Amino acid sequence: MYDNGDPILESPNLSMLLLNLTQLTELYLDGVSIPAHGTHWSIAISSSLPNLSVLSLSSCNLSGPIDQSLAKLHSLSVIRLDHNYLISGPIPGFFANFSNLREFNWGGNNISGPVPLFFSNFSKLTSLNLVACELRGTFPKQIFQIPTLQTIDLDTNGELHGSLPEFPKNGSLRSLDLSLTNFSGLMPDSIGNLKMLSTINLLRCNFTGSIPKSLANLTQLVYLDLSSNMFNGPISSIHWEKLSNLVYLQLNDNLLEGSIPSSLFSLPLLPEIVLSDNQFS
Repeated sequence: MYDNGDPILESPNLSMLLLNLTQLTELYLDGVSIPAHGTHWSIAISSSLPNLSVLSLSSCNLSGPIDQSLAKLHSLSVIRLDHNYLISGPIPGFFANFSNLREFNWGGNNISGPVPLFFSNFSKLTSLNLVACELRGTFPKQIFQIPTLQTIDLDTNGELHGSLPEFPKNGSLRSLDLSLTNFSGLMPDSIGNLKMLSTINLLRCNFTGSIPKSLANLTQLVYLDLSSNMFNGPISSIHWEKLSNLVYLQLNDNLLEGSIPSSLFSLPLLPEIVLSDNQFS
């Protein structure tokens, strides 16, 4: 059934749709409106699909809270429940038992609480998306150090605090987005260990200190936004010429000083550089 051009699952309902599909391992219903309360859709899925490994229900108009019955799905490795704005409340504690979890996307839902420490135990985690979840408290920095983690997106959580850890050598991280959060402290020199990083977005956080020289080690970097922080000191000692893949660079609204290095203007793919509202000479 369609409502204003969007598919809506009413007849058959979710329970009927999943009937006799006990061997199904992957469920993708993204964008299908499912008018069911958390208890109903959770029970329908957990009772019908015991072997499920991928649960992808992005933008389905689901309501919450999440029911305990989902704890039965021990094989879940991918959970995508983003942009179901009626799912509210903390991330259920029983999620800690999903030891195979590789991808967790909860963006756009109202958690209104902290990120559980148990996420740091997911040794296979590659992607964590908690965008605009009204997160609060301090983010567990151990999560950043998961060896398999490739993408972490926490942007638009203004009451989420935290700091960056020391990063191990040869980390897998490719994208780091903490924009519009209350993260603070220093950018560690060990960020240069993350040789696969292509995106760093720290827009409008509260970072301080100098921009580390080791940034030049990130030769895969395409997108770098450090604007609207309190970074200080010179940037002339950074070998910007090594960042030849950069297409986006914003350093404005900081406390940077000294001369502007000519190497910034030799980057072949960079159409513009924003350096305004600093203390350059």
